[in-house]
Parts: sequence; structure tokens; C-alpha cells
Amino acid sequence: YASTVSRIQQMSVCRFIEAGCFERHLNKMRGIYKTKHDQLLQLLKNRLWVRRIYGDYAGLHMAVELDCWLTETEIIRRAAEKGLLVQGMTDCYIAGSKKPDNNPVLLLGFGSLEAEQIREGVEVLEMSLQTAM
Repeated sequence: YASTVSRIQQMSVCRFIEAGCFERHLNKMRGIYKTKHDQLLQLLKNRLWVRRIYGDYAGLHMAVELDCWLTETEIIRRAAEKGLLVQGMTDCYIAGSKKPDNNPVLLLGFGSLEAEQIREGVEVLEMSLQTAM
């Protein structure tokens, strides 16, 4: 009724959807992201420092529980020193609650990365952990 989107844009999107272009786009993106997902999953499954992988079939990221004595904060700092941005899961817990054990969990995204960047990212993360395993 009181849309801030112009009618021309709305009609363009409507035709895009009606023509099947949106469905083709989604199918193309699913294939691209599945390839990236499968690559990251395969690289992680072969690492001794990976204790468990969560959410490996949901979204454009995975939560990876590590088997090392470093804290999430230390891992994030070490990775950042090597140019790798990773996020810890500690900030995602409900205020006042804690993970039952002290194993660090990182959130690793892959959506915007190329295949080579995914491989390099896993290698950099591994180098960041080498003295901690």
C-alpha cells in the first residue's frame, strides 16, 4: 500500500521471477556454494586438530570445534596476525552460560571465497595452531 520501492522495480522483479530467471539463478548458486562447502568440509575432515564439525549442511559457514590447548581469543589473534579473519563462537552463547568444555569453536565462512582462498585459509589456520597441538 505504501511501498518505498518503485513500481518499475517491482514489475521488473515480478517479470524476473515469472520468467524463471530467479529459479535458474538459485540453482546456479546452489551448485557454486555446494562445491565450496564440499571443499572446505573435505579439507577439515583430514585435520588432526578438528574435533567436530557442526552445521556442515546449513548455510555458508561451519562451526568447527578444535582439539588444542589455545583459547578462542588466542587462536583468533594468531590467525589475524597471519591475515586470516575467523570468528569464535563464545560470543554466541546466552549471557551467563558457558560451553561445557574448554574446546574452542570457530565459525568458518566460505561463501565469498574462491577455492584457492579456502585451501589457503585452512593452511593458515593450521599454521596458527601448530605450536598448540
